Amino acid sequence: ERREGGKHVSDGALQIWYRHTRGSKVHSFCFRATIPSRPEHLMALCREADLTPTWHRYLRAASVLCSTGVSRAIHYYNQWVPWPFAHRDVILHSHGVDALDELGALVIMLRAAGGGQPSSQQYAQQGGSHAGDAQGGAPVQLPGDVAPLPAESKGSVSVDVHEGSCLTFVPKAPGADGVPLIESTIMVHVDPYFPRVPTFIIDFVLRILAPFIYRQVVAITSAFDTDKYAIFRQRIDDSPTTPLYDLVKRRFAAHSAQKFASSLEADGNGAVPNGAD
Repeated sequence: ERREGGKHVSDGALQIWYRHTRGSKVHSFCFRATIPSRPEHLMALCREADLTPTWHRYLRAASVLCSTGVSRAIHYYNQWVPWPFAHRDVILHSHGVDALDELGALVIMLRAAGGGQPSSQQYAQQGGSHAGDAQGGAPVQLPGDVAPLPAESKGSVSVDVHEGSCLTFVPKAPGADGVPLIESTIMVHVDPYFPRVPTFIIDFVLRILAPFIYRQVVAITSAFDTDKYAIFRQRIDDSPTTPLYDLVKRRFAAHSAQKFASSLEADGNGAVPNGAD
């Protein structure tokens, strides 16, 4: 099966599509799954990048370089790559858009233009700015209080994330237990700066890395209220990013109440979805 020209790699709880055109440097991946989670919990797993290495064993480092308002942030991720290749990293610009009324989704647009250079070299060359627009766009000036790059950036190769890459959250009707369901899709068009990407690297992403991340996300969201994940709850309830989570919670609750009220009544389930009160 193919979706938008891509090969359907995996079915089941986690849907995976992959596309690469011969001669192109860009590899396209699409991952989709429906996750039982309150929206602010799932958002925290994405937004609190510095906590990602606590549950993602294939990441060498991750951090929030800066936040430019509720809907924009710049994150750093350093991905382990098998020897003999250099590890890959990305300075990832994200911009969230509330499209619940128009598209029934929260959309987070993603972009990065590493140019195959070490991230530390980009910083040094550009004097505190970073070419965040893909395909040779103008440099994006970083705020003066931008965090330093992690030490793991040394020697890593920085990738490009091209236009059209995004993360979407689509609210679905909650189950009988009242737990919200969110269909999450990640679409990424990436130039990893390999002369030729070995097949085993692609297989690693599709067969090992993506399923691992999916299993971790489901495990964390199902145990979010335990002591193990108290740091995430603290970030949601009392941190500089709290306004983001409050907004996400409010908007998803309003959207779900309007869209799913009739189906809940028809099913005889009058329960309010958890987190929507």
